[in-house]
Amino acid sequence: MFNVLIVDDNLLDIKGMMNNIEWEALGLRVCGTALDGLEGYKKSIELKPNIVITDISMPRLNGIEMTRRIKEELPETKFIFISCFDEFEFTKSAMELNINRYVLKPIDIDELQDALIYMIDIYQKELAKKLEKQELEKKITESLPLMIENFYYDLIYGKIRNNEDIINRMNYLNIYRSFKCYNVFYIEIDNYELNYSNISVEERYKLIERVKFCVEETVLQEKQGFVIKNDYRSVIVVLYFDEIKEEKVLLDESVIYAINCREYINKVADMNITMGLSGISNELSHINDLLKNAQYAVESKFYSRGNAIIMANEVMKRTNECEYDLIEIKNELSHIFEEMDRDKVNVFLQKYYGQVEDLSTNHLKSLSYSIINIIQVLLLERNLSFSDFVDDEFIVWKKLSRFETIVDIKQWINNIILGIIELIKDRETNRYSKIVEDIIEIIETKYREIDNIRDISDSLYISSSYANQIFKQQKGITIFEYLIQTKIEMAKKMLQDPYCRICDISNELGYKSNAYFTSVFKRHTGITPKEYRKRYSK
Repeated sequence: MFNVLIVDDNLLDIKGMMNNIEWEALGLRVCGTALDGLEGYKKSIELKPNIVITDISMPRLNGIEMTRRIKEELPETKFIFISCFDEFEFTKSAMELNINRYVLKPIDIDELQDALIYMIDIYQKELAKKLEKQELEKKITESLPLMIENFYYDLIYGKIRNNEDIINRMNYLNIYRSFKCYNVFYIEIDNYELNYSNISVEERYKLIERVKFCVEETVLQEKQGFVIKNDYRSVIVVLYFDEIKEEKVLLDESVIYAINCREYINKVADMNITMGLSGISNELSHINDLLKNAQYAVESKFYSRGNAIIMANEVMKRTNECEYDLIEIKNELSHIFEEMDRDKVNVFLQKYYGQVEDLSTNHLKSLSYSIINIIQVLLLERNLSFSDFVDDEFIVWKKLSRFETIVDIKQWINNIILGIIELIKDRETNRYSKIVEDIIEIIETKYREIDNIRDISDSLYISSSYANQIFKQQKGITIFEYLIQTKIEMAKKMLQDPYCRICDISNELGYKSNAYFTSVFKRHTGITPKEYRKRYSK
């Protein structure tokens, strides 16, 4: 419903318009009337009508001047002028005021009604445009954070490099830009593939959000700038500096922010991160270069222990490579496994991983893959495999590919070698135990027939020295000593039988003479067989 104010110094004309036009059917309501321009002005300010129907020639204030004043305060109000032929000069002024419709006197009701319909149409179109504009502005306001974030992405990834374009977009987005210098942090979660690759997408999102939150709670509480997520494992921070100082001074300031941020992430998010700090630039268009700078710094964490803050300007370029002899590596590892010497593991690792600062990442990774491959070959030669001490053989290669620092790789290889040593020990222990059991069984069943150790080892298809070495390692005595011990114990049992002659006992135990049996018995018991019988026989 639109409101209409009628202004005319002719009361009959006012009544005629009010009585003969179907206001309600048109969606209109007469909110008031006035008999001169001054009254019309005052009522317009008070009632704020949508449409004013006004005569031009009126006392106190003519229709033209009244319209001019009303438009100053109510610019959206529409006007229909009622004029006579002799009011041409007034009509000319009305044209200057951009009046939409004129109706000549005497008033034709149909013509006036058509004018009102036209004004309603204009009003509705303007209202629709206004609502559309408001809706658009609302959407823009609501999407402003996203637009700002998109601008930051474009800036960081180098999609906009023209300073004029950057400034124009910052002005449009109402981003404060009176800064002198810029610095970029690249923050990456350590060992992401090892620790978090199996979590859900939702948990990954929450993980990186925690890192972003920690940055906002530390760095961005102290310094102006912004932080955006790069992917599930890293965020990018851009810091603003208000004044130009020496680069070292600004970088020292950045390091303090970085240290506080890292400690906060370690504590609150319970994770390790590596932070790469770029150099300083006084051009926003160089932000992408600073990002690459910071990312390069993070890549060098391969040579650290992780959870590090690395300055891009301190990272040395590593392109050196040295040759390594695969046969020599295999021989060294073979000796380690053969001797099961844990101390030699440290010597081996120090030889190949002790001085790596100048070596390229690719070289060190290639070396590590070669070592693991050689270990696998040595295991196969022993009828073993990685699956004998890990659940999934592929996990060895998978983990190696996911380690981010040489320290982690070195420790992982150390653990693998030590694990294999223990595996070999267990296998050897089990095998030795079986050999020892077989030796004992042979001695206890065939002690009468055994003259020397070879009689035992030949039946087991091993050398006598190897058999003796294994037996002593397991039992603490030699095979021969165990054989004598067994015969002495059997002799003691027989001597307790008064009807069993000593010569028969000697013969039963495989001794060729009583004298030799007696000397052996006395050497191990301290007394002769006869003395033993007297002392212990029932």
